[in-house]
Amino acid sequence: MCDASKMTDAVKVAINDATDMAETNGNASLEPVHVCLVLFSGENLGARLCEKLGVSQSAVEAGLNKIMKKLPSQQPAPEEIHASKAFKSFLKAAEKHRLDNKESFMSIDHLIIASVEEKGIKDELSATGLTADAVKETIKAIKGTKKADSASADTEYE
Repeated sequence: MCDASKMTDAVKVAINDATDMAETNGNASLEPVHVCLVLFSGENLGARLCEKLGVSQSAVEAGLNKIMKKLPSQQPAPEEIHASKAFKSFLKAAEKHRLDNKESFMSIDHLIIASVEEKGIKDELSATGLTADAVKETIKAIKGTKKADSASADTEYE
């Protein structure tokens, strides 16, 4: 997987929260949809994107929840949640965006861009109005020229 020392604090928290969500839902593996739900829940960059693009955040959450409910689950939840192959690919896609942007740390915006490109998720997000092009453009406007060059970089444009 990707080097955690090259992730912002916010990315680490998002992945941890997603892992907790997978466990709460009895899912045996951490999937990209868990991370996407964390990214678009509450007051965060995902919420700002929805607002700027005129997209209903609750519609995004409902669509992502619909995807998550299709995942296999078990009760009691597994003792250990492992990262799925899809999640590992998802992180690699986010890492590619980090490298393409010549940034030192993987930040929340890299995860969001990977989300809108993720097979099985992108169609649901597009249906709400979160298309890859619109999201990339809006993130560029929010970040401006700032780069993720520290573990706290997400707070600079949140």
